[in-house]
Amino acid sequence: EARQAMYNMKHEVANELGIALNNGYDSFLMFNVYAQRATRPNDMDAALNEHLHAENMAAFRYVLEASLPRRPAVWAAWGNIIEMRPYLPRCVSDMIAVGEELGAEWFTAGKRSVKGHPHHPLYLRRDTPLDPFDVKSYIDTLEGRTHHAEL
Repeated sequence: EARQAMYNMKHEVANELGIALNNGYDSFLMFNVYAQRATRPNDMDAALNEHLHAENMAAFRYVLEASLPRRPAVWAAWGNIIEMRPYLPRCVSDMIAVGEELGAEWFTAGKRSVKGHPHHPLYLRRDTPLDPFDVKSYIDTLEGRTHHAEL
């Protein structure tokens, strides 16, 4: 199982780099929506660790600010995993807020899920183009679903 997880991680990063290069970028930095990496999403924290989340958002802000005055480009690729924990939509919302504050341009790659989530890169081809991503509409839809789930 550990060997398969390592293979998937290497394959995913190779795909991400290939997609970045094929779309005119010479590098990329990867941020998780939540600053805890788990091979199996069910192994993630059951509840939001506020300190961990705040540190993740501070690091995300730092990276985007470092790209200024060029407009930061952000490739959204969290997939359906966002539905695995109730706090993940808030994490995405906070990430989008930081990006919007700093004038980021948002992209997705590949077909989005039935619920509109950006495609996770693991199974994308390296020649997949990046497409503009309307994060304002996405977050409105996401927050609407989250609000209904809480009722």
